[in-house]
Amino acid sequence: MQRRFFLSLFIIITYFPNLKLFADNYENILSEGLSYSYNLKFNEAESKFNYLIDNFKNDARAHVYRANLYVWQYLSDKRETDLKKFESYSDLTISVAENILIKNPKDADALFSLASIYGYRTLVFLFAKKYVDGIWSAKKCLSITEDLISSHPKYYDAYLWSGLFNFALSQIPGAFKFVLNVAGAHGDFNTGLKQIEIAALKSKFAEVEANYFLSQITSSYLNENQFSADYLLQLVNKYPNNSLFLYSLASEYIKLNRIDSAVALLDRVIELNNQKFQKVLNLTYFLKGDCYFFQNQFNLAKVFYQKFLDSPVDDDFKPTASFRLGLCYELKNQRDEAKKYYRYSINSKGESDDDLFAKRFCEIYLSRRIEPNEAAIFLAENLRQNGKYDYAIASFENVLTRNPNIEIKAKIFYNLGRIYFLRGETYLAKSYFEKAIRITLEEEKSIRQFSKYYLARIFVLHYEKEPARRLLDEILKENSYDYEKTLTIWCEALKNKISEE
Repeated sequence: MQRRFFLSLFIIITYFPNLKLFADNYENILSEGLSYSYNLKFNEAESKFNYLIDNFKNDARAHVYRANLYVWQYLSDKRETDLKKFESYSDLTISVAENILIKNPKDADALFSLASIYGYRTLVFLFAKKYVDGIWSAKKCLSITEDLISSHPKYYDAYLWSGLFNFALSQIPGAFKFVLNVAGAHGDFNTGLKQIEIAALKSKFAEVEANYFLSQITSSYLNENQFSADYLLQLVNKYPNNSLFLYSLASEYIKLNRIDSAVALLDRVIELNNQKFQKVLNLTYFLKGDCYFFQNQFNLAKVFYQKFLDSPVDDDFKPTASFRLGLCYELKNQRDEAKKYYRYSINSKGESDDDLFAKRFCEIYLSRRIEPNEAAIFLAENLRQNGKYDYAIASFENVLTRNPNIEIKAKIFYNLGRIYFLRGETYLAKSYFEKAIRITLEEEKSIRQFSKYYLARIFVLHYEKEPARRLLDEILKENSYDYEKTLTIWCEALKNKISEE
């Protein structure tokens, strides 16, 4: 009896600490692989994951992250070889995780591996237009994640997928929500955001992806570019060779009117010249064109817009780049060359809000020249975009002295409102937005809607919820204006924020 006792004690003392040592060693190597991955050193990352796969047969997490190496490469450049590699590795991941769960149905790491790989399959299959496979994968991911969080509420990595699907389902248009309810699926914007924030703060391995997704949500859906830049700056400081993080932060700096900071980041992307993220590199040329355009350096802008158009790119942003390239020529009195790019813009296929706006104004500028006051507004708007607020204010006020037409006046009032809003001078901003709202427009109806939106934000800042709600409801009843999709998303998000407070 004593022998059995001492044998059991020996096993407990020697075996279980070794188990923890093995677990710690596994997770340390996994972290090293992820670090290589986020610095886009894919060969080194795959080597680390392969070592874990070969030596630790009862843990599927390395399988997940090896497959994930091909997710971001495929989403960036749509290479068929990356898609095939991902499909092969993800199939193997599912098999390994399911075999572990046969032995131990409550294995949290295996459940997480299975949820994650179905999450990645959802992203990839929907992007590849394999909609049936994508929807099936989403259903599996949601089901497994819910079970995992229910049984292991402190497994914080799982909150990333729960949060992403909560967020994504909350964005489904109202007409389709009945179908989701019948299927037993529903999403909540605020819950989703909180869950992703939990993953960013408390998870072991999902922190980077959670922070990146938060940066994109706060920018595209909440219109909170400083918050987005803060998330991205953390990632850039930790992974300075990641072209995607650098490019994304540059994009936010442009929205924050910090053009010089954006240029420095874009130069770094070009210097890295990462061929596995060719689309990011091509889009970098487009953003550099924007930077020089907003600095009124039109000759330099032309070089980078043309470089973007000459690169093998998707349809998105081609109409916008062509439109701005046309403006570069028009504002230099090269009308014939400008018209060539206006036509190119109209015939391009991009369907983003920027592209639709570009195409519409190319039609207008093909039919008439840009008037002197209009040209002055372009130059003044660029001063605002470049953060030269005092010069921009002086330029806008100078145009007002020339008795411009009503459309130009509305543009001036809106731009002055934006400048004072950015400066935190909300009472001045409010007076200009109210002036813009009172003007009925034909060519740029969106000015009234965006003025209402920023006025609603001012009311929120002043804790005046009801007038903010009324303005947002007014905007959401309108249609057929430029950037309608973008503004609808921003308004819905602001309404959510008001409801939560």
